[in-house]
Amino acid sequence: MIKNKKPSKGKIEKHPEIDFFSGRLGGYEILTKQDKFKPLINKEYYEKIDDKYIKIDTSNLYQKKEANQSHKEFENELRTMFLEQVKEEKEYPIKKPQKVEVIIAVNMNEKRLEEVDIDNITKSILDSMNGIIYEDDSQVLNILAQKNIHPLHPINGFLLGVRKINIDNSDSWFRNIKLATATEIYE
Repeated sequence: MIKNKKPSKGKIEKHPEIDFFSGRLGGYEILTKQDKFKPLINKEYYEKIDDKYIKIDTSNLYQKKEANQSHKEFENELRTMFLEQVKEEKEYPIKKPQKVEVIIAVNMNEKRLEEVDIDNITKSILDSMNGIIYEDDSQVLNILAQKNIHPLHPINGFLLGVRKINIDNSDSWFRNIKLATATEIYE
């Protein structure tokens, strides 16, 4: 029988081809703008029109959630963390027209994995880097994002890497990914 062991301390080092490496493991979950609202479920609303009450379709209506921390506070916390990391670095923010690619791995619990969309998580993190790591997220040519449950225990957090790349993607880690190939050209 294998007993649960307390995780040991370790050191995480960035890959040598990553220009900027950051992350946070532990603490609260990665918030998104998606977390601000929840759908109206099991509620009926009516609108009075010409002395008649007509039921309103609520399938596309949402209400604001009560939260311990707002999405804006979360993004500001990330921005502060990133600023602290690059405050002595003169090459940040990475200036246009330089292009970058971003790799993001987000850990969460199983419930959160089913609730949150990967694009919303990615957007929150990318927006937090604007003006600090790069001038604008329009510089991002490639993104690899992953959400998962930590293999040892459900820990909230993320790791991310940013790489400078050529505008033609010739040095991109993604350059050999092909979704389709052209076999014949028709005129």
